[in-house]
Amino acid sequence: MYDEARPFYDGLAQVGINGKYGLRGFIDKTGKMVIPAQYAEVTNFHDGVAAVSLKKTWQLIDHTGRPIINREFDAPTVFSEGLAPAWLTRRSVTWT
Repeated sequence: MYDEARPFYDGLAQVGINGKYGLRGFIDKTGKMVIPAQYAEVTNFHDGVAAVSLKKTWQLIDHTGRPIINREFDAPTVFSEGLAPAWLTRRSVTWT
């Protein structure tokens, strides 16, 4: 079913499909896929937020997979106590 599964954080665990370089998503503690495996890279959930990468940029999502802000970042970040550092280069930023 899954090629890889990581420990649970904030009630969800990263899972990988399609081999080592496949796609990543999140399951709940029952094993149900709650955020589809559609991302190239993901971080663990912290304070209800995870960073995910579809292509070369990162976005912040909630436990349902919805973006929490309409902005993409150049590097992943992790929330702690409601705050997170963000990395942007001088190139144009894509708004979604």
